[in-house]
Amino acid sequence: MVMVKGVDKLALPPGSVISYLLENTERVYLVGKANSVFEDLSVTLGQLHNHLFQEYSILSSLPLNSLSRNNGVDLLFLSELQVLHDISSLVSYHKHLAKGHSPDLCSLELAGLDETGKHYGEDSEQFRVASKILVDILQKFAGDMYNLYGGNAVVELVTVKSFDTSLVRKTRTIFEAKQMKNPASPCNLAYNFEYSVIFNIML
Repeated sequence: MVMVKGVDKLALPPGSVISYLLENTERVYLVGKANSVFEDLSVTLGQLHNHLFQEYSILSSLPLNSLSRNNGVDLLFLSELQVLHDISSLVSYHKHLAKGHSPDLCSLELAGLDETGKHYGEDSEQFRVASKILVDILQKFAGDMYNLYGGNAVVELVTVKSFDTSLVRKTRTIFEAKQMKNPASPCNLAYNFEYSVIFNIML
C-alpha cells in the first residue's frame, strides 16, 4: 500500500487502474518486523540524499526539468522515489521473497509531493513536474511488483489531501472523540490494478 499525502487524486491514465472512494481516511501505523533483506534500505534523510548521488540512482533516468538537486524539498521528493526503486530492486534480486507461502505487506507514506506543493504552490511548474514523475514511478513500481510476484500482487494507492485530526481518538472512550465539522471533502481516491474494493484491517 502506498499512501500519497497532499493530493486528492493523481492523473493516472484512464483504464490503467480501478478507482473507488474511501471515506474518512485516517493515518495508519504499522508495527512489525521487516525481512532482514530490507535492512540495507536507506532510512534517514542523510542516507537517502547520499544514495541519490551514487551510481545507478534514479536521478540518471528522471526528467527533472524544473526540479533541483540542490533544493531540500526536491531532494525529499526524489528520495522517496528512490526508496520505491530500491524496494523493487531488492525483491528482484532476492527472488525468494516473492515465492514464500506467507503474504507480504509493504506500506509506505509519501509526503514529498505534499511538501513540493507547500513550497512552490500547487499551480507551479515544479508541482506539475513532480506529479507527473510520481505517476510514472508509481505505475512502474506497481508493474514491477505485479510481475515479480507472478500476478499475485495487489498494489493499492491511497491519495489523501490531509489527515483530519478530529478523527483521531485521543482517549480510550470512543464517545469522547471530536466530530468533524463541515468536512470539505470526506472522501479520497484509492487505486489498484485488480480488485474493486480492498479492506485494510490491522490489529
